[in-house]
Amino acid sequence: MKVINGYVIDGDLKTDNSGFSKWAFAKKNGCDYFIKEFLAPVYPVDESIFGPEMTARKRKICEKYENRSVSLYSTLNEASDGNLVNICEFFRCGTKYYMTMEKIRGIGWETIGNLCEQEKLKLCRILAHSVYRLHENGIVHGDLKPENILLKRLESGAVTAKLIDFDNCFWESEVLPANKEIHGDPVYFAPETARAIIGDEDKRLSVKIDVFALGLIFHQILTGELPDFDHDKYHYVFEALLDKGEVRLRHITDSGNRMILEKMLVPDPEKRISLAEFLEKWEDFPGLMSEYREKIRLAHRRIIAGRADAPAFEPGHLR
Repeated sequence: MKVINGYVIDGDLKTDNSGFSKWAFAKKNGCDYFIKEFLAPVYPVDESIFGPEMTARKRKICEKYENRSVSLYSTLNEASDGNLVNICEFFRCGTKYYMTMEKIRGIGWETIGNLCEQEKLKLCRILAHSVYRLHENGIVHGDLKPENILLKRLESGAVTAKLIDFDNCFWESEVLPANKEIHGDPVYFAPETARAIIGDEDKRLSVKIDVFALGLIFHQILTGELPDFDHDKYHYVFEALLDKGEVRLRHITDSGNRMILEKMLVPDPEKRISLAEFLEKWEDFPGLMSEYREKIRLAHRRIIAGRADAPAFEPGHLR
């Protein structure tokens, strides 16, 4: 039985779907938690391994990482509207850094297919408000996708959304270092994110990358599918947009909300709608064509399951 800083680990720390980290569920003081172990940076405990100068440099890098993480996580917790899952603890144990969150017992994304249209529209608003709270505090989430959105059924029977996984968060004011890798799911990349990865733009990315990702996610919530594009020619939505290809919304007939989604998916981030504008204009009333409802309900079952078949992003796609 492994214990880390009082957290009793349930099984082994896993690496699946966690990027540059390991994770597990754990118990502490009778409560259930999600715990994540970060693979980097590694704190040099033993000075004899690297020597005093190298050890001092590595510890300085770790100190900078600690300060930045504490500042980000503290701001995240202060920004929470109840649907940003709070960071319970961030700490170092030995050479590794850890973060813990409350374990949320969620429901599957296929549940969305059984919601009425008004409930789906409200779910979009809930998510937009949570991410808006980050943006208000100068934070970019950076990795919005269905896997990082936990759905939870309230006692009232309504479904709400809890936002998790803040590993890729950064301050909007930051210029990311040249050697800083940008992680995330390319299915939800904004065009400027892809261009930053291949070095065509500097790495000062804004909150508008979250707006783009949410536009795609909201389309999935409402229709069960991503917007349509030429799948024979492109793997991802951002590729089609960068190549000036056509990206078409599906089955959404309400002109107001359709226009808002279109503005969320504008290639130019300067012309993309903000979440403040979204919250002002989004209408929580049905706007889908009724004949598509059964197709949409079935499509929701594939949103996360189908992600395993998506190809990895190769920068050469854009060259």
